[in-house]
Amino acid sequence: MKMLFRVGIVMILGGVCALALPREGILEGSTRIIPFFALLMAGVLPAMMQTVTVLKGDDLSPRAVNEYGGALQDQLEFWAALFASALSAVGSLTLAVIIYKAPALIRLPWDYFLDRNFVVDALIFVFGCTAASVFSRVVAAYGGLKSLLKLNLQLAERKSKRAAEVAGKSLTKPTQNEPRIRGL
Repeated sequence: MKMLFRVGIVMILGGVCALALPREGILEGSTRIIPFFALLMAGVLPAMMQTVTVLKGDDLSPRAVNEYGGALQDQLEFWAALFASALSAVGSLTLAVIIYKAPALIRLPWDYFLDRNFVVDALIFVFGCTAASVFSRVVAAYGGLKSLLKLNLQLAERKSKRAAEVAGKSLTKPTQNEPRIRGL
């Protein structure tokens, strides 16, 4: 609950900050902002794939598989939320640019009119909220990548220890086809 409250505050502050900035500056900057979020989303997809495929179950007890699996599901949800936030930021900013360049009024059913500036400001607010959400998660994303590396190293260490044990046993036990050295 505390985390949700913190994220909500960050998002609202981001939206307010976006509204405080000059509208034209944000809309002009969209040609630079959108590629940034697109690159971020392109980087998150491989991280999601790595999260899904990292656990093979080799040399793990069922309890360890469940434990690692639960942590990896949490991490996958984090990546999905980061991707969705970045996609929302791109979508809202793109819509703001499109509507800003549209006619002054948007006609909706039932003879209701919305002012173009109001709609653009609302979309910029949404952009600010989602952009703040993304930026607040960037540090945690690095932590997520570090935890994937740690898990990979743990699994590799277990596998190499198991291979060393098997190799050590085969060196100490003579096989049936191997000649035995007898004393003089």
